Amino acid sequence: MTASSKIRGRIHPGPPKHDPRDVISTQSWGFEDTTFAVDSSGAITVTGDRYPGLSGERLPDLLPWFRKVIGIDFPLEPGEAHFDLPSVPDPRPADAFLAEIRKSLDQGQIT
Repeated sequence: MTASSKIRGRIHPGPPKHDPRDVISTQSWGFEDTTFAVDSSGAITVTGDRYPGLSGERLPDLLPWFRKVIGIDFPLEPGEAHFDLPSVPDPRPADAFLAEIRKSLDQGQIT
């Protein structure tokens, strides 16, 4: 690829389409029309109708999966959960990736 074929300028996508259902919840994570409801057995149900094939489905294995993969024992009791967040590893060097992307982009386009 020659210098004259490099991509010029930044790519600026248009504004996202507004969906009137996209009101962010002030009480929990996510949208107001969708929550994670947990029953006494620990099964999660995604409320609302935003996500076809997922909304309204009872997901008995989701909470155990979260606990195993994320490593946090989410409590079933109402109230605020208190736990230490797991550590996040330091970033890994990406020298080969940066070398390749520099072939197509100017330095000002890479952050």
